Amino acid sequence: MGNGTATRVAEVGRRGVRYATAIGLLVSVIGVVASPRVSAAAGDDPPAGKPAKQGLANSQLNDAVAAIANGEVATQDVDQVGASIRVEVLSALPTAELSAIIVGYGGVIEGSVEDTLVQAMVPAARLQDLQDHAGVDYMRPPLEVDAILDEVEPSSLRPELGSLLGEHVTKTNAAAWHAAGITGAGIKIGIIDGFSTAAWTNAQNTGNVPAPAGTFCRSNGADCNVFNGGSTHGVGVAEVVADGAPGATLYLASGGTTTDLNLIVDYFISQGVQIITRSLGSPYDGPGDGTGPIAVIVDKAVAAGITWFNSAGNHAGTQSQGGGYFRTTWVDPDNDGYLNFPNGSEFMLFTCGFLHGLRWSDWGANKTDYDIQVYDQFGNFLNASENDQSMAGVPPIERPTSCSSGLGYISISRFAAGSGSAGDILEFAAGGELEFWQNAYSATQPVADSKSPGALAVGAVGDNPLGTTIAPYSSQGPSNDNRIKPDISAATCLKATAYPAPSCFNGTSAATPDVAGIAALVLDAGLANSPATLKTYLQSSVVDRGAPGPDNVFGAGELLLGSPPKFQPVSPERVFDTRPNESPNALRPVQKQKVGGGYILEVKVTDLPNLVPASNVGAVSLNVVVTNPDGAGYLSVYPCGPRAEVSSVNYAAGQTVANAVVAPVSATGTICLYSLVPADVLVDINGYFASGSGFNPLTPTRMFDTRPGESPGAVRAVAKGKVGAGYILEVKMTDVPGLVPATGVGAVSLNVVATDPDGAGFVTAYPCGTRKEVSSLNFAAGQTVANAVIAPVSATGTVCFFSPVPTHILADLNGWLPSGSAFTAVSPERVFDTRPGSSPGALRVVPKAPIAGDPVLEVKLTDLVGVVPATGVGAVSLNVVVTGGAGNGFVTVYPCGTRKQVSSVNFLAGQTVANAVIAPVSPGGGVCFYSPVAVHLIVDLNGWFTG
Repeated sequence: MGNGTATRVAEVGRRGVRYATAIGLLVSVIGVVASPRVSAAAGDDPPAGKPAKQGLANSQLNDAVAAIANGEVATQDVDQVGASIRVEVLSALPTAELSAIIVGYGGVIEGSVEDTLVQAMVPAARLQDLQDHAGVDYMRPPLEVDAILDEVEPSSLRPELGSLLGEHVTKTNAAAWHAAGITGAGIKIGIIDGFSTAAWTNAQNTGNVPAPAGTFCRSNGADCNVFNGGSTHGVGVAEVVADGAPGATLYLASGGTTTDLNLIVDYFISQGVQIITRSLGSPYDGPGDGTGPIAVIVDKAVAAGITWFNSAGNHAGTQSQGGGYFRTTWVDPDNDGYLNFPNGSEFMLFTCGFLHGLRWSDWGANKTDYDIQVYDQFGNFLNASENDQSMAGVPPIERPTSCSSGLGYISISRFAAGSGSAGDILEFAAGGELEFWQNAYSATQPVADSKSPGALAVGAVGDNPLGTTIAPYSSQGPSNDNRIKPDISAATCLKATAYPAPSCFNGTSAATPDVAGIAALVLDAGLANSPATLKTYLQSSVVDRGAPGPDNVFGAGELLLGSPPKFQPVSPERVFDTRPNESPNALRPVQKQKVGGGYILEVKVTDLPNLVPASNVGAVSLNVVVTNPDGAGYLSVYPCGPRAEVSSVNYAAGQTVANAVVAPVSATGTICLYSLVPADVLVDINGYFASGSGFNPLTPTRMFDTRPGESPGAVRAVAKGKVGAGYILEVKMTDVPGLVPATGVGAVSLNVVATDPDGAGFVTAYPCGTRKEVSSLNFAAGQTVANAVIAPVSATGTVCFFSPVPTHILADLNGWLPSGSAFTAVSPERVFDTRPGSSPGALRVVPKAPIAGDPVLEVKLTDLVGVVPATGVGAVSLNVVVTGGAGNGFVTVYPCGTRKQVSSVNFLAGQTVANAVIAPVSPGGGVCFYSPVAVHLIVDLNGWFTG
């Protein structure tokens, strides 16, 4: 075996546990030890007469079958039960067909991965026949996919724990989201790991983890107890998840083999789990490009709506602390068939423990056949992996059994050249340190290398909870197909009862549940509706570290949430429709009858999948349409409970009227609709406000009423007379005890009603001061019209109401927004006007013609200098006026893209109607306006929402 010496021995050990023993460091010469296989002579091919590999392609199974045939017990990680051996059978055949074949050879099925592999106990005497069966690609002992890698010690130990809430909760800004009522409530998280009964009981009794909602354990397909693993590792993972998402529901699972992992995913899918976090390693099972049996399982989970978070691994290193990943081309200057490592030796020292194995890049036909041998620290041969890659379907992977403890050596030999070694890249990875190592490509273990749009590999930042540099051990990319890895990074060295002071829960194992917990907050807030959108949201919620932009050290960057979501816009959807035979696809089916008389309609507006979360919703933004009322009256929309005498929509007999309503929801997520006289009602939703997110919803309250003898209990007493003819009404909206504070108010949410006007005109509600030529609602002579208005307040807390013709005005208050909240109020500005010769000073120039059908009118509502910024805008608050319609119709205002069958403003032929609209913007900042019949539009803007 070459010169048979190790010319350099490095000090190698598990991180934080240095095996600096004399015996380990003084070994300098390894005696020549015969490998069980004949060494290759000089040249590319085995010498003439050299015995070829025979029997089973997997050398461990081959040896086990021979041992059993001789009446011996199988060794080397092979499970033997009587005369049968446990195997994974890899094949592209349908699972049912492959299972039937295995059963035909006496096998007992234990599990499968769909159309990829089947695990079974098979009589040793029938394994050769099974391998020779058409369609069977390869058999091997089942891979261990539940390896807990190095429990990495921090570079500087923690002096104490103090509060058990980890610093990552503040560092990621999750604490601010918790304060805003966003805790992950209703989100189900699955944890795949090992769990100690004692450690879990302690964590649960001290309030650091909730009781699990369910547990699942499979060992070779058989039931087991999830708490029998005895590991504190999974307890630490659960503590970090619970810190980040204290309202989430946890499910715990353990399993040993690939098929066990598949059963775990099936269980999680059946329980409605939305997030999987897994801080475990696995042997090589694919090329490092996101494909392989485990990748099939990940893809299935993602297809079922689960986002998968996996540790990137702890395989990187520094000059003082070596890594666990080695990569090389074939180097054999003396042509003896053994790889020469960087120092010229044919041996590499490593720390005994979990081995990912040897893998090389020859995945085509006529593979080069490499083997790997393992020795103890004294040079004694222990075992080898010598699979026969000349057989079709055998992957270019070897996985020997590691030495049990301390140090060991490996050598790598070439048994057959196949198509030649030129271009072959050989990789070896282990759970501990290697004598020779590099960081690039170290994040290529299964799951971490996933290319799924809903899976993220997580790196570790800092090696202490407040650090900003990459942890020295955090595995790095790229993947073997040159994609950036990890996908994202997060804090590590976190507090946990499972790792008491002066230790901490460290490694990428701790960073991964950090991200998973934060992901639950994003789902709770309704900011993502699929694994792909959740992954995108998280990767955009980072602070850039290291080289500018995404890189193979930090991924997209270190996770850092922005401010808690305030107003969350959604593409408009129809919630319900009381008209018979109308809107069959509405989100909520309701009784098909008019609202009114003694019938008050209650509708749940939370827990609308992919639109509004089930909890932590303070109010919803609606467009409410009343149609075909039996007489004149009004509609009140209010949180179910006591009803104040207020109006949200005013109507005349037979009229169709729409109004925007910001409606607070009840404790059970419902709104109630009351109508003075029977009327049909249809409602569309375009957004919601999270509880505690800035918008402070109130049960609608009458603020003032200018009509003589009306609303004697209004909050503000005003002059009883019509506004107009030089009279501008100023009303203080702040300092209303129990409703609105005296200071810190940026805007109020009102429903403004104009009634009995002396002629056609409009009302402008604006912060008292300079008034622009804009309208908040429009009316005809003698008409009663209502409209929702988000009105900025002046420095003294007032709002002014202007009308060019005398009219009575009344206003109801349904909420307020603090200064500096997600809503930025602006003094109303005209955005555009399609009427020829009108509004020459509008902010956007549009075609001077009615809109009708396609193409729709698209207007950019961001980057309005001094009014709306170019980025960071989620929605805009508009007053939309329609006039001169060629017939009866409606206008839909929506973020440009797919348009749903909803209405924002309803009108009759020739009518002038206004409605408030909170309009989400498209990624490019655009808002689209559609009308089925020709109509002119005038649009004013009074604020925008952070998005």
